Formats: sequence, structure tokens, C-alpha cells
Amino acid sequence: MNPKKLHEVTRLGAFITQKAQEKSIAHLVDLGAGQGYLSHLLATRGGFSVTGIEAKDHNSHEAEKRSKFLTEKLQSQVEYKAVSLYANTENLEEYTTDPCMIIGLHTCGDLAATSLKLFVNNQKVKGIVNVGCCYNHLSEYVADQAQPFLRKYISSLGVSFKGMNLDESVYAPEETAGYPLSNYLKKRHPEFFLGRMSRVLSMSEANKSHLENPESTLRKFVYRAAFQDLLKESYPGLSTHYCLGRKIKRYLNFGDYSAIAFSKMNLDLPYSPDEMQLIYERKYQQYEKPCAVFWSLRSVLSGVIENLVLLDRAMFLQENGCHVELRQVFEKDKSPRNVAIAAIKP
Repeated sequence: MNPKKLHEVTRLGAFITQKAQEKSIAHLVDLGAGQGYLSHLLATRGGFSVTGIEAKDHNSHEAEKRSKFLTEKLQSQVEYKAVSLYANTENLEEYTTDPCMIIGLHTCGDLAATSLKLFVNNQKVKGIVNVGCCYNHLSEYVADQAQPFLRKYISSLGVSFKGMNLDESVYAPEETAGYPLSNYLKKRHPEFFLGRMSRVLSMSEANKSHLENPESTLRKFVYRAAFQDLLKESYPGLSTHYCLGRKIKRYLNFGDYSAIAFSKMNLDLPYSPDEMQLIYERKYQQYEKPCAVFWSLRSVLSGVIENLVLLDRAMFLQENGCHVELRQVFEKDKSPRNVAIAAIKP
């Protein structure tokens, strides 16, 4: 395990053990188990019987190999069963026939919501501990009252260079959507929706590397914004959007950055790198400070949106009669999605 995963597994494992012991639960169902790092820690050190549900066959295979290796090393059977399955609320009943607890470490997108719904609707599931992530992949329900605002929002974003809607959200029926879950949001604020852009923003807080080298971080942010305008000016028939953020790592100045960006998009350079650098100094350099302010506000709002998603999930559990706890289990600079939702049925 890398240091980040080790930090997550050991801390969450201790929290899960505490919660499971409160209800004398011996069987855990790990949704989105990956290669079974958390599951095996709980099976070997916590003494639990663990079923790991994982959608990717490769990960399940690696988890099974780890079980065999640990069984040989410990000279004791590791109580872990790997199941390759794309989990939903209908196909998990056979794995929850005994009283159990559902757990999940960084369950992506709708899998966190699926976990919560399964917990609420299955009487055999007595508890849940879940740390979600990837809010950008959540499906979202948008009520009729919000449709006019949604159309205006979508129209303002435009389309990508592939002709895709820039929001790229999956809008789903109320019964199946991953967000919102609580009746409070759905009934009291039906005009409200997030959209994918806001959910992406919820994971865009400043991290340790940003704080260690803010000048480099802000420079790249400004360069990306300036390049967007240069792209629109040079290729007006192209889209208003292209994912370049993590694809450009080393560059000397804006001219160099733009040359690399056009190359990655398979476009001819509209100007030489030196000319693009002069364009930046004449046209865009004046916006460096306003962009820094915007980036700072953007980072601050990140936590606000994430908390909204977490509170919606907590209210959903409360509305279904569960005792709910939100716990920061990881250090933020080591694992940004660091809040676990824990619930026990009365």
C-alpha cells in the first residue's frame, strides 16, 4: 500500500471496528472493495467475516490472490470472499442474509447513495460506514420547478469540442438518482439543483501541493484561462471546452504552455511560441491578480458544496429513523475526501 492508502485503511478500519462492535456485528459487506486492502485488514486484525463486492474483475482477482497469500503467511484461513459484481439495491440480497454492516472506502459516484439505500431498505443490514468520493459522477434528480433554471444553466455552458453538453450530468428519476436523497431537499427546495460543474468544484479545494507552491499553481490556472480565450479566438468553430489541466506538467512560459496545448489538441499553432508569449503579456497578464482572487474563492466554496452533499445523505438517514454520525477520519492533506458517514439502526 502507498502511504495515502495505508493512512486511510488503518484509520477507517479502526472506526469501522468500533461501530461494528457496538451492535455485535461479525459480518461486513465492503461495497467497492477494490483489491481488498480495507477488507483484509478488517478480516485479519478485526476478526470479521468480510464479503468484498467489486465491479472490476481484475480487482476481485487481485483481492483473491491477497487472501491466499495472507492465509499462507498467517497459517490461518482469512475470512474474505471476493465477488465481482456491479452493485445495486436489487442484486445484493444474497450477500446480506446474515446481520451485517455495509462499509465503503471512497465509493465512487452513485455507489455511496446505493449503499445508503440498501442499508435503509434491508433489515439484515444493521449498520453502515461510508466514505464517498467522485461527486462529479453522481446522477442528479431535477424537479419540474428547477427545469427552467436548468435549461438556462445548460445554455450558458454551451457544448464541448465533441458536441457534448458541457454539464455532462446524468439526470435521473427521483427514485434512482444519487442526489438529492433527502426529502428535505427534494420537497422543501425543489427549485434547487447542483449540476456537474458545481459537483466538480466540490472536489477542487486547495491541496498541500497548492499551498507549498502557490505561485506555480496560480500561474497554471491563469495560463489555462488565457489559453481558453486564445483557443476561442484562433479556432472559433471549436468547442469552448477541452480537458488539459493535468496533461501539461512542464512549460517555460505561456508561449510554451500554449504550444504544448495546441499540440495535444492536434491543432496547428496560430502563432509562434514567442508571439503567443507577447500576446499574453499584452492582453492577459493584467488579469493575474483577479484570477488569483477567483481561484481563492473557488477553493473556499469547494467545502461548502461537499458539505451540502454530505448533509443531504445524513438527513436521508435521519428521515429513515437512523442515528447518524459524521466523522473526519482522515487528515485532510493526506486524503481530501475525509468524512465518514456512520449510521446504526435502532
